[in-house]
Amino acid sequence: MASSPPLIISDTDKRGAVVVVATVTLSFVLVAFLTRVYVRLKVSGPWSYDDTTLTVATAIGVAQSTAVFVEVREGFGRTGSDLDAAAIARVGKADYASSLLYLIALCLSKCSVIALIMRLTAVKMHKLVAWVNIGASIAWAFSSILVITIACTPAGSFTDLEGQCSGLFSRWAYVAAVDIATEVAIFGLSIYLVAGLKMALKLKATVVMAFAVRLPVIAIAAIRLHYLHDEVYSDDPTLVGYSAAIWTQAEVAYSLLATAAACLGPFLRPFTRPYLADTRYQGSRGRTMPEGYDLSKVSNSKNSNKHSDSSRSGGRRGPAGHRKQKSAQSDYSDSEARLRPDMVSHASHVSHSRQSLDSHDSKRMIITKNMEWRVEYDGGEGSTSRRNESVESSSA
Repeated sequence: MASSPPLIISDTDKRGAVVVVATVTLSFVLVAFLTRVYVRLKVSGPWSYDDTTLTVATAIGVAQSTAVFVEVREGFGRTGSDLDAAAIARVGKADYASSLLYLIALCLSKCSVIALIMRLTAVKMHKLVAWVNIGASIAWAFSSILVITIACTPAGSFTDLEGQCSGLFSRWAYVAAVDIATEVAIFGLSIYLVAGLKMALKLKATVVMAFAVRLPVIAIAAIRLHYLHDEVYSDDPTLVGYSAAIWTQAEVAYSLLATAAACLGPFLRPFTRPYLADTRYQGSRGRTMPEGYDLSKVSNSKNSNKHSDSSRSGGRRGPAGHRKQKSAQSDYSDSEARLRPDMVSHASHVSHSRQSLDSHDSKRMIITKNMEWRVEYDGGEGSTSRRNESVESSSA
């Protein structure tokens, strides 16, 4: 007689559904995380604290999935009448560990996204609001752990959850409500990040949408709470609870996926036209300039306006007629969002001659500098500007 599969899906056994969902979601999380690692190390570095936080969150997520596999092995997903007291106690312990790891993984994923936002800005008020969000996320995790563990016995009978842990559903309702509130706050932080920037509304929407991909976590958390209600008040929680377990895995996985995907724009940029059209200084000294401005470089403060005005003025001229310019830091990182995809090219050529007919056979040297700019921008024609300069200097 042929043997039955080890995990089947029937009216009294839902273990197979839990294992399939946990396996698929874990696979997606690992692929997204490895892609993020590749982007940071090969495409858009450097590695920073937001990546480290995501790494720890992913490790906790893997541990949480492992606890679910152990839970299923002990009998979770089967009807309680098929399990003995010892098996139900082991299911309770595994479920307890899975719940704690679930909260920690979600907290770290929130902190990773907020850390990425902090990485994109240099405005002190932005950073302050981000730190407040990080503090709120950590406070939510600690309070949630206390709420679901106080006066509860994880090794107790899984057949009477409300009796073993009084007010269990109300506790999980608190966890879900604050979870949703922190997600809304993170989305609001992304809007606040670009609200004061002087840039096209379309570009602002692009930045906000990069963080809006986390919003489905809110719906998943609400659906999970609904099935937790069914589990807590059910006469057969080891069987009925499989739906809540599935949505728990979905929430953890999607949260980690959305966090990993937040920086994948640079990974896709090599396949777009603006990235392929590399912009360079052409001439004896060539270097590559980015095709946009980092968010951390953009500010509408008075100091920024003064700096831009002084840059346009071109500096001062010294006694000998030489131009003195302030050196500006131009260290751009692909890890930070480029909000202005305008294409700019600058060509500069410098030459000199020791003997000049224009100076009537004098001993002065003449240095001729030819400069050319071309700017291309979305929705408009490109413009070209040229300038020729000649600087005379007396020889020693």
